[in-house]
Amino acid sequence: MKLYFINRLIAITSLILFFAINTYSQSSSKQKSRFLAGIFHNNNLNIYGLSLGLYSVDDEQRSTNTFGFKIEVPGVGIFLPLAPLRMVAKDSATFIKKMTKPISENIYGLSISATGTMCDCVTNGIAIGGIGQYNRQVNGFSLSLFMNSAQRHNGFQFAMSNDSFVLNGMQLGYLNRVYLLRGAQFGLANFSINTIGLQVGIFNYSKKLKGFQIGLWNVNSKRKLPFINWNF
Repeated sequence: MKLYFINRLIAITSLILFFAINTYSQSSSKQKSRFLAGIFHNNNLNIYGLSLGLYSVDDEQRSTNTFGFKIEVPGVGIFLPLAPLRMVAKDSATFIKKMTKPISENIYGLSISATGTMCDCVTNGIAIGGIGQYNRQVNGFSLSLFMNSAQRHNGFQFAMSNDSFVLNGMQLGYLNRVYLLRGAQFGLANFSINTIGLQVGIFNYSKKLKGFQIGLWNVNSKRKLPFINWNF
């Protein structure tokens, strides 16, 4: 009797393990790998080395990972300054919705686009877009000539116009906009809804400020002052 139950237990355990391994193998087989070089337009792909393609746009769902160097030529960043609407979320609900949807691309290393990109990407490293660029998230350094946008930016953001919903780090440009700033803005005009840190420019505005503002005219919820302003 005991032997019967032991045999049944072994059989059931074997079936469970079989289905578990089979399910894992099927899910793992969906993600392909390319070494040395690959095309990032392909879906469910891990590229180790050089990742090449024409463009990236925000509404694609490719599930592609680049470990190395991504080159995008010509890119679509030339259209970003012409866009009628901001790609960065206007409120917390929209931000959460954008950040919780599946990611199209993850980049670990260097991403360069000739004119720029509008990529639903998380870039861990350096993102360079010639004219303008949009990334869902950047962890590191991003640089563009005219426009540089991200939902979340952890690090340094540089362009004539910088725009992020959440910035943990620094913006440097003529016009800087952030919803939640933990760090510093340096520009001609700086705008932030919630600031923990520093704003330096000709005009500085923060609805809620914990820190300092240095400029010709500084505005926060407590006072409006020339040259230097503060709130804690």
